[in-house]
Amino acid sequence: MSSYQDAPSLTADSSMLLQDLAYQMIQRDPDLRMRQGHQYDLTRPEDREQTMRQIARVVEIQRQTRDERFVQALFKAMCFYSEAFSQRTYVHKALFRQALELFGTAEQQDKWLDDIINWRVYGCFSMVTTDSSTACSLFVACCPLSIIRCL
Repeated sequence: MSSYQDAPSLTADSSMLLQDLAYQMIQRDPDLRMRQGHQYDLTRPEDREQTMRQIARVVEIQRQTRDERFVQALFKAMCFYSEAFSQRTYVHKALFRQALELFGTAEQQDKWLDDIINWRVYGCFSMVTTDSSTACSLFVACCPLSIIRCL
């Protein structure tokens, strides 16, 4: 039976095998696979709970394995498998983390960056431009910033 612990023995030319192993893990792991039908059948709170459970499980697996190639394959497979996972991890890595790296003060970076990089803090970044020529300019923007600290 294959598991992520088998991944370190694979060769560098085995990215397809790593992807297959990642998809097998998703199907077998109750925290990674969809619990109730399709994502669009879930309520917003159910979708949020399921997605955060998936992120927490992938982070747990990342901490357990030493093979970064497998972790990358698992993240990629989860992004294809779950749109919500893809969106939330992208927002965390590409927007929330980058905003702190580029625009945060040294004090803010010292306080938060290590926790963000190591997924001890999950973040959400939102931005709305109201002075644009799009239909969005007709709406009043409310842009909350939420930070969830995980122990």
